[in-house]
Amino acid sequence: MDLLESKLEGEYIAPDGTLKPYASLRRIDPITGHAARITGPRVSDSPPGPRTLPDITPEVERTRNCPFCEGNVEVKTPKFVPQIHPDGRFRRGTSVLFPNISPYGRYSAVCIFSTDHHVPLGDFSTRQYCDALGNCVDYSCVLTRVDPDESRFHLVSQNILPSSGGALLHPHLQVNVDRHAMNYHRLLHQAEEREAEAGRGSLLLDLASTEERLGCRVVGAWGDWLFFTAFAPLANWEVHAVSRGARKLDELSGRTLDDLVRGMLAVHCFWKMSGRNAANMGLFATADGAHPLFARMMVRSAYRQWYRSDRSAYEVACVENATDANPEVLAARMRDALRPKQ
Repeated sequence: MDLLESKLEGEYIAPDGTLKPYASLRRIDPITGHAARITGPRVSDSPPGPRTLPDITPEVERTRNCPFCEGNVEVKTPKFVPQIHPDGRFRRGTSVLFPNISPYGRYSAVCIFSTDHHVPLGDFSTRQYCDALGNCVDYSCVLTRVDPDESRFHLVSQNILPSSGGALLHPHLQVNVDRHAMNYHRLLHQAEEREAEAGRGSLLLDLASTEERLGCRVVGAWGDWLFFTAFAPLANWEVHAVSRGARKLDELSGRTLDDLVRGMLAVHCFWKMSGRNAANMGLFATADGAHPLFARMMVRSAYRQWYRSDRSAYEVACVENATDANPEVLAARMRDALRPKQ
């Protein structure tokens, strides 16, 4: 696989009168074809104060007794119709899955990890996360049987804290099963179709093999899952995870599920060590296994009373993503931070 990159160079006169060269990188995302730009470090634009995790205890306490908390789930959340689930809600471990009251499609659901109102980024347990993801898998599999025509594309996503776009602080996953792919998934699916038609196999497997061979962006491998920083990041601190064995959500169980979760939670721990508390995740699959299971993870601005949004006019108006986090440097930092201490 060719990873396309061009170097953009120039020079300027610094405040002290000296001539300074500068350079940035323009890379093409091999999945979507979108361009991304990697700049040099920016001038600090963080709020005044230490670069540590903000204390959000007041906000946690203020928002307690939300619809997902103990005593409210059974009376303040909706139920599925009997043909989807006879009891109205899916349960696995402490997780509970129910219809999304503000659905993004015909089959849109929310899955809470438990009735615990706040679980900080980096503090989710493997069992807790496996149960919630497994609950989403159960829901997707039921819909594939009940309404196969409307269940071609499967997405499990997460917004951690309001600065990631989440409406409720209480930790939860969202799952959407639809006949129409969301934009990123549509581009991924089309790219995989082109590769298959050309007899070149899977784009994602080729990408994973390329990243594993190069090594400079690899974060780590958990079982069949390879985690690596995105070559051309479309979001901040973006990490990809490709399964080299599973292609459908109904294959996401047992060791395959456990390995994915252990890798995801390791990334969460790195973000927490870096002073972040908010993040997004998307896990993409199709009912027919058109491509390997694939996840994207990205960090967001730390949730606090005041914070700088990480979406600028480049992203919003130009759809031209920009980041000041070099993927190779980020991967090296993550490998060092996650390496077992002697």
